[in-house]
Amino acid sequence: MVCKCKFISCGQMNRKIISIIFGALFYTSTLYLESVSGIFSGKNPHPIVYTLIYSLGLCLSFILFIVYKIRNKSHKNNVTSSVIEENFNNTTSNSSSNNKMISKKEKFLWILLVSIIDYIAFCINSIFWITSENYVNNWASNFLFITLFSYFILKVKLYKHHFISIGIIEIIGLFFNIPLGVFSADNIKKYYPYYLSYILTGIAFSLTYVIYKHMMIKKYIKTHEILFFEGVIGSILGIITLIITTSSDSIDNFF
Repeated sequence: MVCKCKFISCGQMNRKIISIIFGALFYTSTLYLESVSGIFSGKNPHPIVYTLIYSLGLCLSFILFIVYKIRNKSHKNNVTSSVIEENFNNTTSNSSSNNKMISKKEKFLWILLVSIIDYIAFCINSIFWITSENYVNNWASNFLFITLFSYFILKVKLYKHHFISIGIIEIIGLFFNIPLGVFSADNIKKYYPYYLSYILTGIAFSLTYVIYKHMMIKKYIKTHEILFFEGVIGSILGIITLIITTSSDSIDNFF
């Protein structure tokens, strides 16, 4: 006799979750390489160069663009709303029927908006590099911001169990910072610029994540387009910023 638990169930697992696990492992490995790097260490002497490299990395998504074009060359004119709805199964049927393909101008403006927000946030986060001495755990607050932005921008409905879960996560996140001494008067006085930058960049990154989803499921902008053009815009902004900081010999000097 097989006993099935009706209280807790994982349900059907999407195989695409493997990409999330792979991404987490890859990101962990990059953090390790940064920690042992002589250039991008905890002292972080080149925040603008670091931001520029991040933007150049986004440009590599042109590979995805080429793959997409090759795979869809034979039926590029047959993309329908049903296919889009299948790829983004979180989209409601009402939004799928009401949304239309946007113009190139509107697409560019959306990508420009998210590119500027992400670049500024990443740049500030790189300048105020968090080390083991002034580290603050903000994953709980980021979760709260993502939830709020999803509610107002994506119109995601929240129920009682959501509020209970959010409350529990925030309490756990709060207690995570107690052993780190984040709330001590000395640390707040000494590291408040870092803490403030961490909070502001956390809000900005949370906003960009929600805007990404809005662009994909509401505006039907493909992921490789977002990443590639964001990388191009970020690279341009990074080069301009690096020229300014190198000329003034402040924040970052390329040479």
